[in-house]
Amino acid sequence: MLNELLEVSFVALYLVDETSDELELKELVSNSNGVTEPNRRIPIGRGIVGWVAEHGLVQNVPDVSSDSRFVEVAALQPSRSELSVPLIAEGQVIGVLNLESDRSGAFSDMDERLLESTADHLANAIHVIRLHEQLKALATTDSLTGLDNHRAFFDRLVLEIERAAELGRELSIAILDVNSLKAVNDTYGHLTGDAALRAVASVLARHRRDGEMACRYGGDEFALILPGVGNDETWAMLDHINAELRSGEFEIDDLTFPLPTASWGISTYPVDGRRPTELLSTADERMYLHKQTARL
Repeated sequence: MLNELLEVSFVALYLVDETSDELELKELVSNSNGVTEPNRRIPIGRGIVGWVAEHGLVQNVPDVSSDSRFVEVAALQPSRSELSVPLIAEGQVIGVLNLESDRSGAFSDMDERLLESTADHLANAIHVIRLHEQLKALATTDSLTGLDNHRAFFDRLVLEIERAAELGRELSIAILDVNSLKAVNDTYGHLTGDAALRAVASVLARHRRDGEMACRYGGDEFALILPGVGNDETWAMLDHINAELRSGEFEIDDLTFPLPTASWGISTYPVDGRRPTELLSTADERMYLHKQTARL
């Protein structure tokens, strides 16, 4: 451990949060009775750590009291010196590895080189992990709508059936087929049809609650997974979605179109089946029956 090897007060790992232009404290190891400050965030550019993130340069400060950038953290043991090194991957600063000591001039040139080497290895490891997470997300995300895709849906359904069996609770799925999408494509073009699908996806995402899944099942079909929800509650939710689809609009190229309506089919574990294929088959059959009935 760096804090033991270099006899520092604490070691902190910050990673850049690109959505807020801040550094977020991810890990902190302290020798001062394990005191930490969870969820600490530092604006990039503020303090020595923020300066290092902004400029991508190592800072070895022997006496922080004489450095106007230093910002003391009240929850931690008072510091006298600080060694802060950027984490750089693919030419971009992705975080900062920061050491502080209660002794002035605590960090030597050798310490600086050691921390730079450690930071290089850490940055590369974090970069690889993030690439893996991005690839995994791409493999399970529908590129048009941003919802989960069919693969993610099936994997999640298997998992939720197992949970429902363990907990002895219900589980419902709903299959949605967008009505008249072919007519939209034929009349106004596929770009308008794609915009219609994105608009429907947005409606489903707004109505999705914590722990539930909305996905693009394929083509003009969407699906919902509703853990712990029975048949009646599922239809109540679909009534709200249908009301928004019937009254809503979407825009493309400064033109406004009504949202397409949808046909639904639902099935509930365990009454309609105990395996994914059984639940999906039942929901599909009911959806197509609903679609045919609506045409009469």
